[in-house]
Amino acid sequence: MFKLHRHRSDRLEEKVQFKFSSLQAIKVPRGWDRLMLSIILMESGKVLAKTGKATVRSGNCQWTEAETLWVSQADASQDLEKCQFKIVVSLASSRPAVLGEVILRLADYLGKEDSGLLSFL
Repeated sequence: MFKLHRHRSDRLEEKVQFKFSSLQAIKVPRGWDRLMLSIILMESGKVLAKTGKATVRSGNCQWTEAETLWVSQADASQDLEKCQFKIVVSLASSRPAVLGEVILRLADYLGKEDSGLLSFL
């Protein structure tokens, strides 16, 4: 689940709050015992946040902590409406391995009051 909110600071710089919680991965293949999520700003490739490691049990994995990101016009050189994130699910170990990823475009969720669901295969 995630929520987006727009805020203006005293410097008239527009910011967007991106909050996600209650995330889970289902039908995780065998051999993937601990997972983590990374949120990456597509334009710059900058990693904005990483979750803690979560344990896979019976093919399911859930992150209990919530993450909040603030994205300003300075972070995204283009309009915030054109800003995109990549959410990457990967193995939480020293060897890099990506289970899946999803691309999220902020404009699809700006102005919505309710939480939204994301899913990918």
